[in-house]
Amino acid sequence: MTRIFRRSHFMGALFFAIAGAALLLATTPWTRASEPALPRGSGISSWHENGSQGRYVVELLAGTLPAAAAGGLHGTVMTDADCAPDAQGLNHCHNVIVLDDATRVTVINHHQMSRHHCLRPGESVRMTPLVGHWATVQTLD
Repeated sequence: MTRIFRRSHFMGALFFAIAGAALLLATTPWTRASEPALPRGSGISSWHENGSQGRYVVELLAGTLPAAAAGGLHGTVMTDADCAPDAQGLNHCHNVIVLDDATRVTVINHHQMSRHHCLRPGESVRMTPLVGHWATVQTLD
């Protein structure tokens, strides 16, 4: 009887350990979900430094960049939204940028706003395609 009693306690403890681990995994904010991998050629080693010297690596969410002319595409930032920081202190701001040829793109700017300001509505920028759905934005103001 003692052996059965110990085995049932062991099985109960194992069940609660597995259930607890599953709950922890389901509720833990993982860095990968909130911080995409840095694209090739970005020139930065961490999203925390994104925005240094007014240069941002941004992720295209909507719209397509036309082929870049020499020196990039000039545009104006129209909006800055959804900037609440995540658990790692990074902001994932959504910006609408209208280029001089009337192309409208929406980007996600992964950056640490306490170190580098958001792209500001009315700000003039130069956009250059980077790789895949990534581009660089250089502020001009």
